[in-house]
Amino acid sequence: MNRLDKDWMGRSVSSATLREVDLIPAFEEVLDAAGVEYDRPASVDKLLLGQSLTDDESEEVGFYLNEELFDQLNEIAPEGTYFGSHPGDGSDFGFWEDDDHEEE
Repeated sequence: MNRLDKDWMGRSVSSATLREVDLIPAFEEVLDAAGVEYDRPASVDKLLLGQSLTDDESEEVGFYLNEELFDQLNEIAPEGTYFGSHPGDGSDFGFWEDDDHEEE
C-alpha cells in the first residue's frame, strides 16, 4: 500500500466533532483519495441514514471506526507522521508529525 505524499503532513481531516456519523465519512474520503479499498459494514450505512442501531451494530460501528479506519489511515500516513488526534486538540484528526520517528 502506498503512503500519502508530504502534502498531507499536518493536514486536519476532521475537527470539532467526535461523532461517528461525522468522522467515518471524513476518514473514508481520505481512503478514497488514496485509492484504498475498505469494507464498510451495513451497520455504518444504517448509522449514516439516521437509523437506530442495536447494541451489536453500535459495537461494530465503533470497531470499524477505531480499529479498521485508524489502522488503514496509519498505513498510508506520510512518512514521519501518524494518523490520529492532534496532540493539543483531541477532536482534531489528521496526519501529525511523529516525534518518535527518526529520519535515517
